[in-house]
Amino acid sequence: MDWKQYVSVAALVVSIGSCTLSYNLSRQSAITSVRPVLVFQFDVNNGWSVRNVGSGPALDVLVAMRTDDSSDWTQPMRIPPLPKDGEFGLQKWSVYTTARTLGATYGDIQQRTYSTTCTDDLSTVHEGNALRTWSDPEIKRHWK
Repeated sequence: MDWKQYVSVAALVVSIGSCTLSYNLSRQSAITSVRPVLVFQFDVNNGWSVRNVGSGPALDVLVAMRTDDSSDWTQPMRIPPLPKDGEFGLQKWSVYTTARTLGATYGDIQQRTYSTTCTDDLSTVHEGNALRTWSDPEIKRHWK
């Protein structure tokens, strides 16, 4: 092989690497543009609420809690979808005032699942369901 062939092979490798990188960045950007991110916030006057600080709507939102002495998620409640910058107050449900940890699982418009947990005001976002799953009769509805 002479130097021209080496240059051609190097150009091909760089081109394939560039296309792969471009594809991956484009795919990640598409996910980020519709990804919801839920956080829990506490207000002295209104108590706990969950807020969507992400770029897309949070669908199929399920909120649950854990107390100090429990390692299992309890009190699952389905709340309405949260649009970008949307907020839902949890103050009507006094059970959430005794929570040590609050958690939410939710999806985006592409049916990818995410979770947020909040312990001592430290929120952590996870890909996938970091809580547990419940059967439909076990889940409370926010309007009941």
